[in-house]
Amino acid sequence: MSNQKQSLEKITSVDSARAFTKQELMSINDGKRKCYIVTNPALSYINSLATTSSTGGQANARFVLERFSRFFLGPSYNFIDWVDMFKAPNNLAKAVKSFLIYKQQENARLNRKTNITSKNLEISPILEGLCYISLVHYESGFISERKYRDVQLALSGVKRDKLEGEQLTYGWLRASRSKIRLQFDGKKSRKVEHSVEAFSSYCICSCIHRFDWSELLFAPIVQASINEFLELGIQLYNTNTQETSRIRDYSPATADNLFRMIRGVAKSHWMAGNLSIDSLERIKAIRLSRGSRLNSGRYISKQELHLIFSILQDESNSVKVMRDTAMLSLMYACGLRRQEIVQMTFSSLDTKAGRIKIHGKGNKERYVYYNVDSQLAKAIDRWMIFRKSKHLIKENSPLFCKVNKHKQAINTSITPQTINRVCNDIAVHLNRRISPHDFRHSAATNLLSAGFDISTVSTVMGHADPKTTKRYDRRGLDAVKSAFIDISDEF
Repeated sequence: MSNQKQSLEKITSVDSARAFTKQELMSINDGKRKCYIVTNPALSYINSLATTSSTGGQANARFVLERFSRFFLGPSYNFIDWVDMFKAPNNLAKAVKSFLIYKQQENARLNRKTNITSKNLEISPILEGLCYISLVHYESGFISERKYRDVQLALSGVKRDKLEGEQLTYGWLRASRSKIRLQFDGKKSRKVEHSVEAFSSYCICSCIHRFDWSELLFAPIVQASINEFLELGIQLYNTNTQETSRIRDYSPATADNLFRMIRGVAKSHWMAGNLSIDSLERIKAIRLSRGSRLNSGRYISKQELHLIFSILQDESNSVKVMRDTAMLSLMYACGLRRQEIVQMTFSSLDTKAGRIKIHGKGNKERYVYYNVDSQLAKAIDRWMIFRKSKHLIKENSPLFCKVNKHKQAINTSITPQTINRVCNDIAVHLNRRISPHDFRHSAATNLLSAGFDISTVSTVMGHADPKTTKRYDRRGLDAVKSAFIDISDEF
């Protein structure tokens, strides 16, 4: 432990405001990430999860715990001295570039990609947000018109394809109160506000880093804090009344998810020797008020599936039709998650045995099977033959790749958003909402309807707890619809 603390002191004592090369920056940020894990139980817990951007992985835990800690600390953008920041416009531009590079690196790390690309990197929201903040400070008299124009000029020089040069490290700026309490309500889009918050977190470290978890981790405080957070609910700003109001409560699943993560943080604190076993057990003994919601997933009948495939055939891009038919067939027959589809490679499939090796949520592996004489097998074979005719296929080549408008298959993996877009396009013609997860819900329901026990179905679905599988079951809805007494003969 002493060596780890010395390492932490060495890394955090680096002159954060000094600029570094891209390679130096990657090394320092990686070193900081590892050392923060030693001292921060929330980061330790997050690091113990799977390195994925899917639900159950590091990205989801970071999002939930960041939102929770920000509720008590307030937005990070109100802890930056923007007047001081605007005194050096070129340094501000350097900070923005550093932030964008960091976003690229984190995205590649969470998606386990070795190549870092700026192809899908959005830069307009953060630039729009910073221009808005500089305008607010200019109109309030905190910066001169000349300084305001210098800031605009410096930000206009930030280009997605020109992010090279010396960079600033994560947490390079010391937190201090902003001279103006910024309000984005209704003035800018949520995407702009989120980008400014993310940039601010890069500069002064995230709320997870700055929150005092040691002070939180006592059972009465944990319970009171979670209840306070949940009571606020989901809020929406009304631009007409200029008031923020609660539009709905957090769902019971959200409450359970948050509490599960707080327990994980407490366990990490205990494992580091900073929390007694008695305190840990008291936190675990907390019982939140319960509730329930109707299941959100929708069952796709085989008739609807046939209609979906008919809709796909109307697509003018024949290569996309071939890919999407194989992909959706696989999702419906085997109940695969979006991320599992994205991560599938040619080595995942044993077409002779009808077996697929799945790298699932929580970094768990499992096998799923399909009928080698089925239409699914034929759809997969057609797609694989096409892929092999167009590319030099290796074992780690993605099974489902991107397809451009010129009917060309690009040898890079699709993204979860690609699957979302396919479902959204289908939904327009189907006249009903359809999500990728509906295919998974339907697979579980079909297996249970076929007489397979819930334990077997749970294994196929990759669920750690059969209770989760039970929530996927849509058979009960038909039973409820017919559960009434017909008294028509009595009239």
